[in-house]
Amino acid sequence: MDVLCLLPDPMLRRVQIAIGAEHTVITTDDFPAFERMLRRRPVHVAVVDTEIVGAGALPLLRAAVVRHPSVAFVAYLTVSPDGMRMVVELASRGVRHIVLKDYDDDAGRLRTRLESLPADAMSAQMITALAPLLEAVPAPIVAAIEQLFREPHTVLDVEDFVRLAGLPRRSFDRALERAGFAPARQLVRSARVVRVYSYLRESRQSPEEIAERLGYASAQQCWRHVKLVTGFGFVALRRQLEPRAFIEQVAARLRRANVGVGSDHDDTCDVSTDAGHSGSPGRGAVGN
Repeated sequence: MDVLCLLPDPMLRRVQIAIGAEHTVITTDDFPAFERMLRRRPVHVAVVDTEIVGAGALPLLRAAVVRHPSVAFVAYLTVSPDGMRMVVELASRGVRHIVLKDYDDDAGRLRTRLESLPADAMSAQMITALAPLLEAVPAPIVAAIEQLFREPHTVLDVEDFVRLAGLPRRSFDRALERAGFAPARQLVRSARVVRVYSYLRESRQSPEEIAERLGYASAQQCWRHVKLVTGFGFVALRRQLEPRAFIEQVAARLRRANVGVGSDHDDTCDVSTDAGHSGSPGRGAVGN
């Protein structure tokens, strides 16, 4: 989970302690930097101190909420008359998750709160569509597949994927095959393409911006994977394939019986890049 913060140091330290080394904290010093990170990183949760943002910047925060519907925005408030009035104002602007300083921000409670926030809707739907296959694989592989689709940018290649399950590669591959899953490389590629599609639906970002956001080495590699998984190019995918049809199509291609469907001959799924993205969760805070 990537948590983007626009917080003063005391609040920031509480968030860092709460989520520990398992997740990534991205720090920013002002709202322009905060907005840039929303565009450039695959953020799951954005935590904002409303006093830093200021009442005059609330329209900017509302615009960010509209532009990034897959991100869960959290307001970190100080308990005061002004803070309570701000709760009402924030709710009217789409920020409905509230943390109160010194009341519900002890480490355990704050961690639980942040980890329980809604995940990316498309990824959740994809996991649901794969449920019949997931029932047939061991629990460690279920957990690895769920994390793969929830945080695809943290899994650079098949080796990363297998490492999540903690199983020998041969056992991992055999379990997928017995359950009827497509090969691991196709799962890794498809998970990223699901997130590409989600970003396409929610924003007007260019292919280059989306590729950078997900850590692809190049936009060309990103859109080659999109073509392999969906059969569509960038413009057609955004305009012609509705979410339900997209989920059904990707889920069908992840069944081993359908592996030959389409053009999955390119087995390259390593998307590693030195663009500044972390390859796995828990690599510490990333500054702006």
